[in-house]
Amino acid sequence: MQPGEKLDNDNLWNDYVQFLGELANRFESPLPFKYEDSVAEDPDVADCVTALVTYYEAYGCFMALLLAAKGKYVQFGSEYKENEKVVNRKISCQRRDAKGKLSFLSDVRCLTFLRSLPYQGGKLTKILALSRNLRGKSLVETVRGSLALTPIQSLDTVESAARKVSRQLVKVKVEGHQIHTGNWLRRHVLTAFGPSFYAHFINETNFPMKIVSGRFGQNKGNLEFVQVVQPHASHPQRAVSFTDFLGTGFSTGGYITLYLNGIVSPDMAPPADDVRVMEFALSLRLLPPIFNRKIINIEDKTSNEFTGGKDTYKKMNSSETKTLYWFDKGTHFMARGEIVTQYFIINIWRFIIQEFDPLTEED
Repeated sequence: MQPGEKLDNDNLWNDYVQFLGELANRFESPLPFKYEDSVAEDPDVADCVTALVTYYEAYGCFMALLLAAKGKYVQFGSEYKENEKVVNRKISCQRRDAKGKLSFLSDVRCLTFLRSLPYQGGKLTKILALSRNLRGKSLVETVRGSLALTPIQSLDTVESAARKVSRQLVKVKVEGHQIHTGNWLRRHVLTAFGPSFYAHFINETNFPMKIVSGRFGQNKGNLEFVQVVQPHASHPQRAVSFTDFLGTGFSTGGYITLYLNGIVSPDMAPPADDVRVMEFALSLRLLPPIFNRKIINIEDKTSNEFTGGKDTYKKMNSSETKTLYWFDKGTHFMARGEIVTQYFIINIWRFIIQEFDPLTEED
């Protein structure tokens, strides 16, 4: 830098700020909680760690350039005092921004179930993945020291916290929502005709919800329906018996609208505001004489393309439990799609929407 040159050069100084911002967007993107042996094999987690480490490297280079520029202005004398002030402001701004974005790495509150949730950024997953990257963590800690940030917790501490969280679940509120099919004798008589199948929708929130089922699917039968479920109530819908569609099975897809303003819209399509929209799908594929394959899916479509259940139906491919979390109106919510069996012969595709307290540990 020579006397007369300005600090703000679009090809250098401002590009650094933009680059740091792009990296920050990558590592601030939410992640689901993961605790596999090789969590970094997930491409999103790996990209987050890469962005974190690169951010620290770029930050270090940028600060070195700013300090070099400041030294030059001091060398040039008092007539460059204003330029020196500009550099000082940039240094302060970058330090403040970096501390704000990266202080979570050493925050013990991030080693909890709450901070593992996607809408909290999945901070525990990020800390775990970085802690397992020894070289990356060492580089990050070097720069964090210059920001006067406390060190990241030890790997053993982080692993222990992640292991504990991996065992914690939000307990589903199904008490009082059991499906009743009569007495013991009736259930055993029904066994002779094969198992029963139900889609069960449970609303354990303080808001009403509407189920629109049967928009997509095959052999939908009475799984094509519209039903409003009031707060703290449920709706079991009998599907078909084993003998109804022998050898073919059934499937359906639709959506659930949770009305956060308490007013159920008469329209079939969900309103644009004050709602949470989840698409769901379920399927039974029969493999005579005794085998069947049950699969399920649920997705949050509140901020994504709404397809009336089509997209979620097409993506349905396993029987694994799917869980969604979000925070709205000062309340934590969970939606879960799971397959359960009752009395050995009642097969239930269960969709639960409920409120929960993340500070209550549920083992």
